[in-house]
Order: sequence, then C-alpha cells, then structure tokens
Amino acid sequence: MERDMVHDTVHNLGGTVAKAPNQTPMGGSMTKTSQTELLNLLKREKASPITWETLCEQLDQDSSLLESKRLHDLLDGWDDDIRVLPERWLEVMLSGQDVPKAAIAREIHADSSDLGDAELEALAASPQLEHIKALWLAKNQIGDEGMLALMRSHYIDNLRIIDVRENKVGFEGIDAILRHPELPRQLHILDISGNADLANADFHGRLGRSRKLIRLRSLALDDLAFDEDAIRIFAYARVFNRLQSLSLRRNLVNDEAVAYLARSPYLGKLRSLDLSDQGGAGLTSKALVTIGSSRVLSELT
Repeated sequence: MERDMVHDTVHNLGGTVAKAPNQTPMGGSMTKTSQTELLNLLKREKASPITWETLCEQLDQDSSLLESKRLHDLLDGWDDDIRVLPERWLEVMLSGQDVPKAAIAREIHADSSDLGDAELEALAASPQLEHIKALWLAKNQIGDEGMLALMRSHYIDNLRIIDVRENKVGFEGIDAILRHPELPRQLHILDISGNADLANADFHGRLGRSRKLIRLRSLALDDLAFDEDAIRIFAYARVFNRLQSLSLRRNLVNDEAVAYLARSPYLGKLRSLDLSDQGGAGLTSKALVTIGSSRVLSELT
C-alpha cells in the first residue's frame, strides 16, 4: 500500500508535468514546481526501497532532477543499502553504454544473475562504477579474468564491500585484490566463500600473510578447507585486529584450531564467529569450553 501511495503521488506529479505549457508528455523536463513537490515528497516519506524505486522510475522518465543539489543533499542522508542500482540500469551499463543517473546508486546487487568474466569486464570499464561502494555478486560465473579486470579498473576507489561467494574465482583473482595498491586498505566486508579453487594451502598462507586488509570488519571463508594449520596462521595475522565478524562454516576446524583462535593476540574485537558444520575431526564440547573461557573471545555476542 505504501508503494501504491508514493507511486500514485509521483504519477500525479508526472501528469502535472505533461499538462504544463510547452512541456512534452512524460518525457520532457519537469517544471520547477513539480521538482519541488517531488523533493518534498521524498523528504516527507521514510527512506526505503519503495521511495528509492519510485525516484528511479521518475528519473527514467525525466533525468533533469539530477541537476538538483537539493536531491543530492537529500540522498546523502539515505543508507547506502537503500540506494541499490536498478537491474535495468545495470543491464545498460553491461552493454557498454553510459548511464549518468546511475551516479546516485551506491550498491550493486546481482546475486544469481548469470554474470561471467565478460560482464565483470564491462562493469569495470563503466565510469558509473566510481560511485559504487558495494558489489554483491554471489552465485555467478565470475572467474579470475573478471576479477583481474575489476582490479585494473580506474573506478573502484569507493569500494568497501566485495561479495563473490560461490563463483569460480581462484588464487590469481583473489591475489589481485590483495596486491591492489589501495583497495585492500579500504575494504570493510569481504566474502569469498565457496570458490572451490581457493581451498588450498597456498591461498590460506597468502591470506594469513596479507598486511593490507587493515580496515576489514567482516570476513567470510566458508567451504574453503581451512584446517588447523591454516587457522594457526590466520590467528596470528595482525592485519585482522579490527575484525568483528568471521565465518568459517563447512571447513575442517577442530578443537586445536579453536584453541589458536582463542589465544590469538589480534581477534579481541570479534563479535560474531560461525564455526558450524565442520568436517574432518569436527568440534567437541571442548571447543565450547575453550571459547567460553577465552579472554580474547569474551566479546562474542
């Protein structure tokens, strides 16, 4: 009902545009009065995916509103996870065309969208990527070539979140992230779970020796065959001293590996630790006792 009310109000504003003198129906520029009314509506309504989509639909009809400083000031107060790039705009970007209105988006949600290396290369070449802070790209067909293209992009200065779980990314693709001169130092969330080619000791060691992920708050490493040796390296990696969330689901974590986590000098800020569904020797009640008595992990919620 909320969407219908907001949409109907904007549609009526569009009707006002169509009836104004010297204006073309639904395709011409909005009058100043109509712009003001729309901006007042957006300010009154609670910022939500509904009001965001309504705004995007209006911009599809008339992009002159993008010139309004008041619009951009208003959007600055909206959470980034509301300002998701519409799928129809993403399709145009992936075709190699510019989408100037995409500059108001902050996140791309493209899980299970059948994206491969070619699509990621096209995205990496798009100037509109410059404004994006989060790439949610899980369950696609992205491999090393796509990741390498993304890391070569001139438009990833604002990226804070990368989720490429359950793709086809290998050591070369993730290593490109870790070798990037700037990106690792600004990432807050990284999810590389379920990329089968990363389930090896070479990758485990490379991640543990990384010195650049200094702002990382959340790291997901599910389904990557992390075992006791890999956890030992990880637990003593100073770069993870700001980590608040760590997911190690469906790995090979045992009681001894948990002991390394519990003694780590750098994991004291962890609030969330997921060790569910372990294979191999698995976990026993001893691991719970270790976690419960650990001063390092005392902040877990």
